[in-house]
Amino acid sequence: MPHTYKDQTVHLGPYGDPDKLNVDALTRPGELGKSFESNDRGYQIVQVDSSCVAANVAGIVATNDLAFWKDKDKYLVTNDSRSCLGHPTVDSANGAFRQFVAGVFRCAATAGYYCCVLHRGDNIPIASASTSVDVGDQVVATTGTGADVVNVASGTALTVKPIGVARSVGTGALLYTDVDIQPAP
Repeated sequence: MPHTYKDQTVHLGPYGDPDKLNVDALTRPGELGKSFESNDRGYQIVQVDSSCVAANVAGIVATNDLAFWKDKDKYLVTNDSRSCLGHPTVDSANGAFRQFVAGVFRCAATAGYYCCVLHRGDNIPIASASTSVDVGDQVVATTGTGADVVNVASGTALTVKPIGVARSVGTGALLYTDVDIQPAP
């Protein structure tokens, strides 16, 4: 398995920027699944599921959407929580899909293409369904079908893995978060 966290020698396509990688084939196929750091942020190279298209209820991948694991062994991600690990239609536990967040899409990745998902970084915008957020609130995947997050008030017991901590007060479509998600091995 290609898991090298501190190795900085990944090929990131024509732009050399993990936030812009969106390619139909990897120059170095062995780098699929590789975790690495760039500009004090952590990323993992993944493949976007081919069902992430406009005809799907979840739609195409948008910048700042959450990425959910569809198949961790194949480093396959989706923005559709209904088809990821832990969803009742895939696995038995209701709401368990919230435990399988792979990271944050940093670009509008194309279905079937390869991209990087961010799993660690400060002050990262994430699509949000929250209406009132305080600095320091825990940030978790929403219970709905969207690829977005909600907040849990600071001091409240969590029932799912946190994605990070709210960095700013918010009521809009984006929640700035200090992201800290464990990448797949």
